[in-house]
Amino acid sequence: MAVLLNSFSFQVSGILLLPKVNDFSDPEQKYRELRNSIIKNHEYLPDMKKIIFILTLLFTFFGSYSQQTDVFDIARKGTVEQMRTLYEKTPEIINSVNDKKSSPLILSTYLGNTAVALFLADKVKNIDYNSGYGTAVMAAVMSADIAVLQKLISLKANLNLTDVHGKTALMYAVFFNKNEIAQLLVKSGADKNLKDKDGKSALDIAQYNKNTDLIILLDQ
Repeated sequence: MAVLLNSFSFQVSGILLLPKVNDFSDPEQKYRELRNSIIKNHEYLPDMKKIIFILTLLFTFFGSYSQQTDVFDIARKGTVEQMRTLYEKTPEIINSVNDKKSSPLILSTYLGNTAVALFLADKVKNIDYNSGYGTAVMAAVMSADIAVLQKLISLKANLNLTDVHGKTALMYAVFFNKNEIAQLLVKSGADKNLKDKDGKSALDIAQYNKNTDLIILLDQ
């Protein structure tokens, strides 16, 4: 017999009750609804031990999902205290990635949540994590966050990693005419001679943009 509950679907199959979850919008509310439904419809279920097992499983699942959601929300717009509390409870959570493969460090940097980004930079396992669409260094370039960029440089972040297009942080700084950031990257050892998948170097991009200051910087 099937027990249906909004977006939850359960099927009793001998000894195991398998959940199918379609909506994660509010895991805690769904858990409460599920718990109440199972208790209400207990006459359809094999025995109480299985109910307890399923409730424990769902609590663990939804708790983990909710926590992972929190870390990205905090990365986007939360505070250092919120991130520290989550980190102290579950240190590994800051090394997780979302469905778009972004890390909390990349998100906080790209969205200009500087204080949280600085906190994460000191704690993450891999300062050079590359989502394919960029690194924390590239995110700092895009958001023009010099404080985070300087922090990443001080932590020996790799300035020459490329994204799926073969572009480096320096290339993006030049493309968007971020002169101060381009100067900082070059001074910190970024390779001026690398070329992207189109065969273009940072100098080629500066020449296309007719940015005289960057042409001089990159043509030395």
